[in-house]
Amino acid sequence: MEKKKQPVVTMGTSSILVIFIILCLVTFAMLSLASSKASLTYAEKIAGRTSDYYTACNQGEELLAEIQTALTEIPAEAPAQYYQDAYKALQHIEGVRAELPEPSQAPVISYQLPVNEDFILDCRLEVTFPRQLQDPLCRIISWKEVSVKDWKPDDSLNLLDPDGV
Repeated sequence: MEKKKQPVVTMGTSSILVIFIILCLVTFAMLSLASSKASLTYAEKIAGRTSDYYTACNQGEELLAEIQTALTEIPAEAPAQYYQDAYKALQHIEGVRAELPEPSQAPVISYQLPVNEDFILDCRLEVTFPRQLQDPLCRIISWKEVSVKDWKPDDSLNLLDPDGV
């Protein structure tokens, strides 16, 4: 009796290998698509926030130009009188708050502009006495974005459970 040889199944293993490779490629394609969609959404969010910030900065620069125009109309004779006149002139600019610590000290100007619903642009300036014609009329103390919402910590994950220790 002759033994029959069992046929070697080579065609089935190559088909399984091709199916496995196709599944891997489809999986990587779906992961890549999900990642690129998340990146696009994040980039659009950042672009909108940046645009809002620069719009607020442009409004701040326009207000700064209005302040400097008001300060150029004040005669610069003596520092104390200049500071008092500057304080009076700045009271007429809408949205600007001027503070005069003492009559002989420089007024501090502050104004806030909305960036979006979560942030404002907080600007603080100090009036400077121009000793020469080309001297600056004010100095920027701060120009920063400030959050208007209270910070709430995210404690939704119990990383260290005191009862489980």
